[in-house]
Amino acid sequence: MRFACASFDIFDTLLHRRISNPEARIKRAYRPRVTQERELKALSLLRLDAEGRARLRSGPDLYSLDDIYSEMTVLGSLEKLVAEDLKKAEMRMEIDQCFAIEAGRVLLNQARKVSKQIIYVSDMYLPPEFIRNLLEKNDLWIPGSQLFVSHAEGCAKHSGLFSKICRELGVAAKDIIHYGDNRQSDVLAPRKIGIRTAPFFLARPTRYEIRFRKAGLDMVADAVRAARLQNPAPPNTSEGVIWDTACGVAAPLFVAYVAWLRERSRALGIDRLFFVSRDGLIFKKIYDLLQEKGPQGAVSHYLYGSRQAWICARLVRLDAEDVSFLTFQNPTLSLAQFLRRCDLDAADLDAPPWDLHRRNHSAPLRSEHIRWIREALMEGSWREIVQKRAKQRLEEAREYFCQEKLGNSSYALVDLGWFGNLQNYVGGIWPENPPKHGFYLDLRKSPKIQKEKKASAFLASPKMIGIDQSTSITLLEILATAPHGSCLGYEKNQGRWGPELAKGKGYYGGYEKIDLQHEAILKVAENLLSLESNPDVWVVAPWRDVAQQNFICLLQNPLNTEAAVLGAVDFVSRQEGGAGVEFGPNCSLSESCKYFIKGFRVREAAWPQAMIRRSRGISRILLWLRHHIAQVKAGIGDSFAKCSRAKLG
Repeated sequence: MRFACASFDIFDTLLHRRISNPEARIKRAYRPRVTQERELKALSLLRLDAEGRARLRSGPDLYSLDDIYSEMTVLGSLEKLVAEDLKKAEMRMEIDQCFAIEAGRVLLNQARKVSKQIIYVSDMYLPPEFIRNLLEKNDLWIPGSQLFVSHAEGCAKHSGLFSKICRELGVAAKDIIHYGDNRQSDVLAPRKIGIRTAPFFLARPTRYEIRFRKAGLDMVADAVRAARLQNPAPPNTSEGVIWDTACGVAAPLFVAYVAWLRERSRALGIDRLFFVSRDGLIFKKIYDLLQEKGPQGAVSHYLYGSRQAWICARLVRLDAEDVSFLTFQNPTLSLAQFLRRCDLDAADLDAPPWDLHRRNHSAPLRSEHIRWIREALMEGSWREIVQKRAKQRLEEAREYFCQEKLGNSSYALVDLGWFGNLQNYVGGIWPENPPKHGFYLDLRKSPKIQKEKKASAFLASPKMIGIDQSTSITLLEILATAPHGSCLGYEKNQGRWGPELAKGKGYYGGYEKIDLQHEAILKVAENLLSLESNPDVWVVAPWRDVAQQNFICLLQNPLNTEAAVLGAVDFVSRQEGGAGVEFGPNCSLSESCKYFIKGFRVREAAWPQAMIRRSRGISRILLWLRHHIAQVKAGIGDSFAKCSRAKLG
């Protein structure tokens, strides 16, 4: 639909400030000129009091910046030169603070195509020329447009400014469309005189940002919101949801984790940190950002590795525990998966004595088949073949470790989690100098290395009532993934060892979406660094608990858009012969009946809430009932456990 004029609110529609709290903004403006914290506090409160007096004297939204500083000279007995200097400092702060809201920019460009004229309307105390400069600086000013600012026009949006605009432009109200974020000034007021409105509420805080703000963590909430509003992808597209989720959920949790491990590594005297692929890539990027801003810590390196690449340490040893691990029976374990774990082909081994698997290696193994494989690995013909191939892979891994100077200093591994196997594998491959320590976002079942204080976990295991624990692991791995395939082993090229990477396009179907996820996480980290002058404050990582709550919120109650995008991820883990599953499948009626009867452990990983949101009709009802039953059972179990502990106490 075409309009004679498209009208745009400015602040929180086209422009946004990085810091939301007015007092914090004023302090930031005055800090270069005021050394004493007490004086800074007094001046900022004086500035806010002066604005209140200017509002009472002139009326809401009808006072100017000059009016505010005139009141300051009276209230604070300031010299005019001092007040003028502070005013200039505030204007410089506004230039630094304001940035373009990308979704607002898209609306503006769309409006240019369907409207003859663009106008900007703002209830603001800043001078009109200054506001225009802000728009120009952020590439939001359309040549030939007009700007209407309340205090300069003598009336505000809620008190006649739109009527004045219609008269001055000679345009009927019905031929104008207005975009804005304020329900009263940008929606109800223009509608009263017949202007078409398009509410723009994207700058309002999300549920993740609100949780930070309620906890008194305005700095984190501002950093997340500023990054979210710089989303280059359109809202509600898969790219837009990936960006928003990375900002609100992944970034605060990962930044807190990296700040923690940075301080812990300094305390333990670690010289070098090896961030293990693929999950370690985003952690290394965050760590390197911190290194640029704060005191220097351990040197960071990116180490290509995985369970698949390093399981050779277990295969060479091949004791009873290793054999049991290799043949652990899960619902999908097949001969093909077992062979992938050992990096072998069916032709490398003597054929097993059951005909089915000579024809179909991907069919699930039965218990009697697994018993036969265990005997073949312990004493039979397969043992020597498996160990021979494993020794070759172990030597290749040692060559790569030597090239990366892994054992030349006191070093630690950094990974997402979950059971410390990687750290044990590295110690087996490089026994002369095993890792001094391991840092993990989370460790499950308190592995031996953690009990021996050779490993540290940032989180206590997130409590997922009614949700299998593997679901939270899967989601964290999706949020921390890297834009390259997993490391399957090593190969030599032009005299240097490099990783052999699995083929594929990543969890989202394209590596460009993973790059976008990394960009969003780093944008939040950069915002936090720009808002907080002392990175050592991050040592405590005070927002860890809230970040964990946001992660649990995403798992237990995803929005429809989040469930649609993240739930559709084909989670493929080929490490140690793993198999791919759809994280939150859109279930048919027969599938939902199966889940209702057997629970949500039918597949390796399933996200019940996403399955509920993505399914329809009776399927959705059955899944919801099953999930509700699981929650009730878990709640009863928790109550009994608490009662038992109380009695023992």
